[in-house]
Amino acid sequence: MKQILEYGSRARRSGFTLVEVLVSAVVLSILAGVLGIAVLTSGGAYEQDFLNSHVDTVVRRTIDHVSLELIDADRSSIVLAPGAPFASTSVDYRRGQGWGGALVTSPTRQLRLEYMPGEIDDGLDNDGNGLVDECRIVFTPDLDTVPGMTVTRANWVRELLEGELPNGIDDNGNGVADEGGLFMTFDAATGIFTAEVTLERMTREGRLVTRTARTSVRVRND
Repeated sequence: MKQILEYGSRARRSGFTLVEVLVSAVVLSILAGVLGIAVLTSGGAYEQDFLNSHVDTVVRRTIDHVSLELIDADRSSIVLAPGAPFASTSVDYRRGQGWGGALVTSPTRQLRLEYMPGEIDDGLDNDGNGLVDECRIVFTPDLDTVPGMTVTRANWVRELLEGELPNGIDDNGNGVADEGGLFMTFDAATGIFTAEVTLERMTREGRLVTRTARTSVRVRND
């Protein structure tokens, strides 16, 4: 009988009570929740880092294309629109292509800012991607004969340059009010062409990633 009692006592000590099972379940639930939050947080951080890197790359590639296009332009062919004192978001130009007693130039080319498909200038997120009035940069290689043939050089361009608001004020202190996300100037006296571009994307958590790049080049062909 003593041996039977001792065995039953050991069996009860080696098992789990209902309270212990419930406590264990609660602890496991808390750990699972903490782990889930950690995974979501790390996933969000990865997306943020990836988007930061992507936007950095695209804005640099965009501004490099603008500088490469204009550095070989014929200075006399450069026409910015709209003209001063307004901020220019479009440029027409002809590139030098050789010399045959005089400078041989390309057909008229164009770089311009326009609203992305599905967006209009109304202060609303028309295409439902979280961005308002976003634009793109369009390149036309032959404006003279095939103006409809265009290439998109950059999407997700901010409607206004970083730091600017649509209020008629020079918010970012660069001497121009309400300049576009593609902003260009040309000093005919020095031959210096300057361009700035602001790109903007939004993460799934609603965080904005905004990057701006600037370039200045001396146009080679007088």
